[in-house]
Parts: sequence; structure tokens; C-alpha cells
Amino acid sequence: MELKKVKFESDSAQLVSIINAGARVAELHGVVADILTLSLSFEFVSFVWIPRERNTIADLLAKNAINASGLLFVEGAFNGPN
Repeated sequence: MELKKVKFESDSAQLVSIINAGARVAELHGVVADILTLSLSFEFVSFVWIPRERNTIADLLAKNAINASGLLFVEGAFNGPN
């Protein structure tokens, strides 16, 4: 099964806004560029903001994956609780 239309939901209003505007933000440039490159694989893609309360399971899965991999480390960054 090949996906042609996808909708990505995020509780990061800033990230969704930057992606939808195609803006260049130094801190997120690589991430946004990767997201936009991957989105070219689909016929239709939308990026939508949702309240954090509706995103708790996805947020927990992402945090667990980051913690398990140990691959993401940003010096001086703080990942606050939800």
C-alpha cells in the first residue's frame, strides 16, 4: 500500500507555522529541510497544529524513541515536561 495523501499533526505551533510558511529559521533549518524533502514523496501533504492534550501518545512515543536511541543530544537544550 502506497500512501499518496498524508496529514501530519504536531503540537508544536512554531514548527507547523515554519513548515507551512517555508520560512528559514537557523535553529530548525536542517529539520525543516528534511521534512520538506520527505514530503515530496506524497501527492498531497498537510501540516496541522493540534493541542498538546490531543497529542500525548505520540509525544510519549517520540520521547521514548529519543531516549532509547540516545542519538539526539543538544547541548544546553531543555526538554520540559508536558
